[in-house]
Amino acid sequence: MLHKVTEDDGGLLHNEFYTYCTLCSDQFGQPKKIDRKNVQRHFRTKTHLKFKARYERQGAPAVNNTNQACEVTEVALMSDNYDYSANTSIPPWELPNMSFKASCIDANVVYTPSPDKLVERPYSGSEYEAARNPRQEELGIDSDDLFEASREQGGPSISSSEQESSSDTSDSDSGDDLESEFDMGNRSEDTYGMSFDQHVIVDGTNDWSPWPSKSMFLADLIMNSKRLKFTRRQMRVLLAYARETQGRGVPSLKSLKKTQSALKNKLGNPMIRKVSPNGNIFYMNQIIKGIAQDMANPYLRKYMNFYPHFDGNRMSEVWHGSKMLCDAPDHLLTPMIRYNGKIFYVNELVKRKNDWFLPLRWIMMDERCEPCAIGYKVGEQPGGLHVHNDRRIIVPVSGFCQSFPELMAHKIIPEFDDDSQSFLTGMPHPLRDLAKSQPVYSIPIILFMDDVSGNITRQWNKHISSYISNGALARQVLHSEYSVRFVLTSKHAEAAELMHGIREDLRESFRYPIVAFDCEAQEEVLIRPYPLFSSADNPMQAEQCSCPLQNANIFCRTCHVGGTNEFKQSEMGYATLFRPGEMRTPTQTLGRINALLDMSIQAAQKTRIKDQARDWGVKDTLGQIVIDKLVDMGQKLRTTSRTNAEITATLQTELEIARHKGCVNAFLDMDDLGFNVHEDTPTEILHTILLGVVKYFWGQTVFVLSKPHRMHLLETRLGSIDVAGLNIDSILEGYICHYTGSLIGKHFKILAQVMPFACYDLVHCDLFEVWLLLGQLTGLLWYTEINHVDNYLVELQAIIDEFLTAAARCSPSIIVHKPKFHFLVHLPMYIRRFGPAILFSTERFESFHGVFRAGSLFSNHHAPSRDIAEYFVGLDRLKHICSGGYWQDSTGWRQASPLVQNFISEHKEFSNLIGFPSATKHPGFVTTLPSKSPLLSYKYWHEFSANKSIYLFNAPCLDINRDIYFCVLSVTSKTGDTIKVGSNVLFQREFGQVKSLFACKTSDGGTRHFAAIKHYHISPVKHTVFNMPILMLEHNSNVSCIPIQDIICPINIQHDCVESRNCSQYQVTERQEREDTSRTQNRVQHLDDGRFVLNIHGLHNASHIRQALPPSLVQWRGLNVDPVEVRHAAVQKLAEASTNKVIQAEARKAAKNAFSTIVHGKSGDLESQNSAITISSSGQGIKRRRTTHKA
Repeated sequence: MLHKVTEDDGGLLHNEFYTYCTLCSDQFGQPKKIDRKNVQRHFRTKTHLKFKARYERQGAPAVNNTNQACEVTEVALMSDNYDYSANTSIPPWELPNMSFKASCIDANVVYTPSPDKLVERPYSGSEYEAARNPRQEELGIDSDDLFEASREQGGPSISSSEQESSSDTSDSDSGDDLESEFDMGNRSEDTYGMSFDQHVIVDGTNDWSPWPSKSMFLADLIMNSKRLKFTRRQMRVLLAYARETQGRGVPSLKSLKKTQSALKNKLGNPMIRKVSPNGNIFYMNQIIKGIAQDMANPYLRKYMNFYPHFDGNRMSEVWHGSKMLCDAPDHLLTPMIRYNGKIFYVNELVKRKNDWFLPLRWIMMDERCEPCAIGYKVGEQPGGLHVHNDRRIIVPVSGFCQSFPELMAHKIIPEFDDDSQSFLTGMPHPLRDLAKSQPVYSIPIILFMDDVSGNITRQWNKHISSYISNGALARQVLHSEYSVRFVLTSKHAEAAELMHGIREDLRESFRYPIVAFDCEAQEEVLIRPYPLFSSADNPMQAEQCSCPLQNANIFCRTCHVGGTNEFKQSEMGYATLFRPGEMRTPTQTLGRINALLDMSIQAAQKTRIKDQARDWGVKDTLGQIVIDKLVDMGQKLRTTSRTNAEITATLQTELEIARHKGCVNAFLDMDDLGFNVHEDTPTEILHTILLGVVKYFWGQTVFVLSKPHRMHLLETRLGSIDVAGLNIDSILEGYICHYTGSLIGKHFKILAQVMPFACYDLVHCDLFEVWLLLGQLTGLLWYTEINHVDNYLVELQAIIDEFLTAAARCSPSIIVHKPKFHFLVHLPMYIRRFGPAILFSTERFESFHGVFRAGSLFSNHHAPSRDIAEYFVGLDRLKHICSGGYWQDSTGWRQASPLVQNFISEHKEFSNLIGFPSATKHPGFVTTLPSKSPLLSYKYWHEFSANKSIYLFNAPCLDINRDIYFCVLSVTSKTGDTIKVGSNVLFQREFGQVKSLFACKTSDGGTRHFAAIKHYHISPVKHTVFNMPILMLEHNSNVSCIPIQDIICPINIQHDCVESRNCSQYQVTERQEREDTSRTQNRVQHLDDGRFVLNIHGLHNASHIRQALPPSLVQWRGLNVDPVEVRHAAVQKLAEASTNKVIQAEARKAAKNAFSTIVHGKSGDLESQNSAITISSSGQGIKRRRTTHKA
């Protein structure tokens, strides 16, 4: 009987389960077993090359790396007394007393006396197919103010193989902890070095029953520990580690820590110790060191930009904002630019073709990113060069002929006139001598600070933590967790104390730039960071601005709006809440804090200080500590015999000491870094919109629907909404409607997009208008790219005004009691200053709290600030090395070996560990049907188009008789979304439904992909209820065949139940634990009438959808009310409510007094009667006793 054996790649043979190398041997002298996916890697190992050379020297035919087939006419089963030493490729090691025959038979393998042949048992049917195509193992109701009514109701290094690993890593530092492959042959089976791919031995010497092997037993044991639960991702990583190392060269914990410490020293330790003004100790990772790693990271560097960019009316990045373009001081921005090999600096004279120029800042212009300079024109006057500093102009850098060093070298610098001599003092630029020929870049920093619990339990373990993002990164990378860096944390210091550490670190780093490696230009550069803005929730931003938020008359951190409660509820005061007030300035706030400090050394000023701080809207955390201390000290000193002058002098000395240490908010004194804390703490949309206004009106909606018991109807409608195109998995209507007070940001984001389709006839029209405006507002604020800033801001301002008016009409008191409504009026200013609102959202930072919490949990909590900072140093080190980042050693700048970089890129389970962004499908990517799918068939056009909607058009390719057509599963749109058959899409500025996705194999060997799309008809008028476009799908609608590259994005449409009016309910089976139950759920049965509403409130791809529609179909229809009248009516309602509250309070007080009078009166009568009865009874007792005595 003939058996065909395939000898693969130089002595590799396969059976159904394993791959063996007959040239190499394991510690038992048996053919070495390797993983299928590591075959090519095994060829490069030193052990394999050594055995191969020995085998060829003994006269055997040379083994190449091509597939060879040989015929074997006789099969000999291995006997127990077989002489293993006959195999010249196997060293004469002492073999253990174990039967290899049984394991080979059990593994479906027969072994021959030949030293290099392994014969497989013949396969049949599906077994052969499975062996030929092996699968690799796989390695996340009635009230004028609903707000008041609801509130009252309580409403580490990798070798190329295991052989190299044992030899390369056994250096002098770690030789005691790492064992080589040969050492492992002498170890007992219950040690670390046990091979993870063991044969199942049935003679009892290696029986791990009921587990098939020791490795399986250990894996099961590890992953089912009581208090050490592994996630699926962690399981895959652990098993992948075992497979990659095969249990060899496993380091001890000591050697692992030693290696980690050595790597940290190689890259540099950015952690430094800080002491706050109040004496609290904390540790922080220097910001500039993290930015230097970004410069040396090939993945991040390609997305970095160092200059402001004016792109007309288009805005999508922070460098498009007005702060970097106009408002930031000139000295703050990148001071140089390289053009045609020349380096030009700001404040240095430049020779142009026909004149002179003095550049002050560099910007990029238009889509071409043409480098330009903003500065002063310099003209020649009889007295010398005159700088026209009355007006700034923009000139292209391409017109610069000679730089200042060239002018100095040629000695052709003219004299300046008397009025322009001051400009000559800054030449040459101070950084030119420091940098020499190296570029100098200024990097904008986005700050974040928040209080976060270090526990996963409900016990609050408060840590004030700060993270940063590199503002020079493009938005697509800026939003990923990969780009977030930890700075500091403390359990003891307050946020104001930590701000001192951040300011001093930024100030020192900007003043003394450090050397970094630009991996893109392959050169050293100087970098210096500066703060761009601070993103946080509203309470933290208020503390950064020294504003007490709600507990003050002037509550806004940006402007001076507000006043007493009486003023805010008056006609004039109520109107001020709808527009920005006079802007605050850091100088003014700092002056008021110092005034309060000066008042604290005077007598009897405690109440006055409190009232003045409330009227000014100022409260500084550090300053208040000093004020309280000085007031208490003054009260104690004034009880002694000291004079007022002595007491004042003592208190003044204490105040000066406190000021020297730093007793005022550090963020108020950052003018040198161009940071205006009142203008650079933008309104954050997560907490202000989703966890703010949306949450408030959700509470009112629940209040309205709970009384008539209609929440079940809202749940039914939410469960019936189509979520396709919204980029959400499901609505979770059961949770939302049953746990109404426990919702988080993602729930409110869903509600803002779909709520109008569920409550259109369940709530009052005023509340419904609020939900419509909330959908419009959130849709605009979640834009990732703004194509026309001016038009966008006009529309946004109109929506904000309308929303505030609708909110005042629905709930007048909410405007007064909730500051977040006023914060909305500052959003247009912040968007123009920093770009789209999504850029200063805190969602990525809030998500990073999970990473922080992991560092806090696995710590002994004796030094939490230091331990957590060290934890993030290790994370950043590993991420930088594995991403191909460069670091400096004695030989220069170097990066990890290609083996390390390739390993990370090829193993998804390990790249996920370091947070490396997953590769996204590029537009036009096609997912084909499985090979065994019944839908996959290759046909000519006339057969393929039969019984399909695509029969309505001709074949998209020319050669009908030779081109082959077949269906595909899905395609990827321009926006990166997956499109399948049945998806509703936007294509070529039209809307349609995908009826078919198919491909054509042309006669020239190419493949083209197409989509058959049935067009929607767009109604020229909007929906009267939803204020959204109407789409109609008719049976005779056109069907177009388009290339898949023309599909822009998916859209979300909802059935028009308002016009149909005949949509009924039906019941579906409720699923629990992935099973159908006997329980049912109600769903809405939509009519198939082809009438739909285009949901323009969806946040996903909103800008693309709006651009494809006429302006008349996306504009807000307006409330058709006079805002002045609405505010007037709101003030009247507030006055009536206030009067009613006073009357009710007096009535309650009168009723309480009356009840007390009645109760006390009756109790008095009862007490007198009881006294009389007691006296009478006592007298009778005495009388009886006396009578008895006489007797």
